[in-house]
Amino acid sequence: MAISRAAELSLPAAGTYEIDPAASTVRFDTRAWGLLRVRGMFTIRQGRITVAETSEASSVDIEMGAASFASGIPRRDNHVRSSDFLDVERHPTIHFRSRGLEQSAQGA
Repeated sequence: MAISRAAELSLPAAGTYEIDPAASTVRFDTRAWGLLRVRGMFTIRQGRITVAETSEASSVDIEMGAASFASGIPRRDNHVRSSDFLDVERHPTIHFRSRGLEQSAQGA
């Protein structure tokens, strides 16, 4: 089965939009040691998206709970939360701020 877009996606009106933490997550997809694919997520505590006239001038600013790291494998999740990696006891918050956005057809 093939799914296609009905129309081209466009940016919403310029402005700053608050992210709803109850309806949003940060998902990641990375490789460990260049071999293993690791997928997971963090929950968002708060955040905003600033939409400019172009996507390159737009930005995202979010705060995530480090202890919310979840990859679906409890042993790995606990290790990543430990002082070997995120050290959530000393660093409970992860703050991400972009310098711009880039449009991509990937995931469309």
